[in-house]
Amino acid sequence: MRLPQLTLDEMNTAQKQVHASITNGERGRVGGPFLPLMYSPDMTGHIEQLGAYIRYQSAVPVRQRELVICIVGTHWQADFEWHTHAPLALEQGISKNTLDHIAQGHPVTFDDEKDASAYAFATDLLQTKRVSEPVYANALDLFGEQGVVDLTGLIGYYTLLAMTLNVFKVDVPSSANIPWRTA
Repeated sequence: MRLPQLTLDEMNTAQKQVHASITNGERGRVGGPFLPLMYSPDMTGHIEQLGAYIRYQSAVPVRQRELVICIVGTHWQADFEWHTHAPLALEQGISKNTLDHIAQGHPVTFDDEKDASAYAFATDLLQTKRVSEPVYANALDLFGEQGVVDLTGLIGYYTLLAMTLNVFKVDVPSSANIPWRTA
């Protein structure tokens, strides 16, 4: 990592408060993008609160959440994001073949209409910086108004984390299976 990982002894009061909030929350530990983010404790506190909602309470179902996180991680080639969320996507029933296609940038078709809609929405937004009317209408029909807002926030939040991971070179284990490293 480009910034030294702070120990509790090195943290100021604000950093210790954010650290405690994260470790006592749903995440249970400070890791990944939160390691460099700890250098800006006020921002980290806000990011962590948004992330707790996005990851654990969002109107987007968990399966589609993990699928979209993998799409964002691939788009940014964020090793840590992929390393963390590809196994979670597999646990949610997203096939290894589907994840392989996403990681290689190949188009994917889905039997599940919510998977197809989340995929189309995320890829449309990441590739064109917009969401077409048919893709938007389909997502609205399947996820509702709050779901579409949450889906947009999910993509933005994990883009922020991906950029943080890449800028600060947050490490993954040497044994991690990062598809764009081996392709």
